[in-house]
Amino acid sequence: MGRRTLAKSFCTMICAFGWLWLIPGGSHAVSPSAFPTRRTVRAVEKEAPVPEDVVRFTNGNVLSGEVAEIADGSVFMKPEMAERTLRIPVGAVKEVVFKDRSVDRSLVADRLLLVNGEALNGRIERMAEGKVSLSMPSGQKVEVAGQKVAAIAFYRGAEVLAEESFESELPKGMHFEGGEWRTQRGWLLQTDSRAVECFASLPAMQTGEVVYEWTVNTTIGRSTGIYFMASDPGFSQERAYFFRILRAYVYVYLCVNGEEVYCGSYRISLYRNKNDVRLKCDSGRGMIIMWINGAEVGRWKSSVPIKRGEYVALRADGRAAFDDLTVVRAAGAVRVTPLPTPGEGDVLALVNGDEISATVKAVSERSVAFAVANSDEVRQIGREKLLYVRFNRTLEKLPRGRGGTVVLVMRNGDRISGKLLSLREKRVRIQSKHAGVVDLRLEDARKVIFKEFP
Repeated sequence: MGRRTLAKSFCTMICAFGWLWLIPGGSHAVSPSAFPTRRTVRAVEKEAPVPEDVVRFTNGNVLSGEVAEIADGSVFMKPEMAERTLRIPVGAVKEVVFKDRSVDRSLVADRLLLVNGEALNGRIERMAEGKVSLSMPSGQKVEVAGQKVAAIAFYRGAEVLAEESFESELPKGMHFEGGEWRTQRGWLLQTDSRAVECFASLPAMQTGEVVYEWTVNTTIGRSTGIYFMASDPGFSQERAYFFRILRAYVYVYLCVNGEEVYCGSYRISLYRNKNDVRLKCDSGRGMIIMWINGAEVGRWKSSVPIKRGEYVALRADGRAAFDDLTVVRAAGAVRVTPLPTPGEGDVLALVNGDEISATVKAVSERSVAFAVANSDEVRQIGREKLLYVRFNRTLEKLPRGRGGTVVLVMRNGDRISGKLLSLREKRVRIQSKHAGVVDLRLEDARKVIFKEFP
């Protein structure tokens, strides 16, 4: 390389990064207009994961790097390929998005839902004397006034609800309707090319967040699909969700009283013979996420969620081949939707899908004490039998992104708002209206919103 080329390259580097080198001192206050719009600033999708911390400014600019601290009304950040830390006034910042600092995203914790829709995660130790005690993952003990709690969801480990690999004869617990079914080389086959509306169903009590996985050959037959959260084993569903694969699309239907209501379609890319399908259904919120061969293809939210399913049914129209069907209740604490207005009492939701209307008296490490309507007798039920307890509370709304209030969004989707006291090293400290001063692990936080997007 000649001297002239070296000199030209050196000048280019000086122009690109000179704005950083020319700032005197250690940490420096900057305004968003000081950042160039090329090289340093990169467009970042709103919800996409980021490899580095990201600051989004009120004027639309974006800066990536490493956030060292948020305190005293400033964000302290070391940008990529810069030697010094910048001090950015929070008044110029819409939000800060954090890179994923955790190897394991799972959070082994109960969920405490507050009356304003916010949530805290930890171990519910007890509810007594008008207070709920929560042990946080950060090690902090928090006490929340009972009247500020809308629901308590209890953590449960993953549980296999149904599993079939079709390695031998037709499963004895499976119900078949229509068509000609048999197993061959680890596949479940429907071999009648003229038959339609053929079903192979398994009983499976589905509540909470449920994951469905199976493999399908889409090169034979007309269409295949699955009924999940289903009330019946066959076609005439009182209630169910129906996921259908037809050519280059998947279709979602809501089944009500034997009628299939079209809800949406999503374009997909299929392999020639063997395709892995995965669905996740949050029965509390009615949220359904769909994957084909590891790629997410769509999300759909039901306005009328199905709370409980009793069957899972594979459907074939014409010839079809299925393999490796599994239904698993995912580990975690379910997401409880608070009631907009008070009902007739507290509700205890059981793992088997039943609900008990009662007045909750107390919660301990192992059980929940309650009294049913028109009775003074206090009964006990083990926490392992419960998905959640929802209290008869009036909901309220807090102002978001106003008057110094920030919104902290966790990686599991929960939110908590309040005054951000500090963010440094591995801890976030926020002062919540309902929970007081709360310490959270930085690895559990996804972003801090200083000003809500319009």
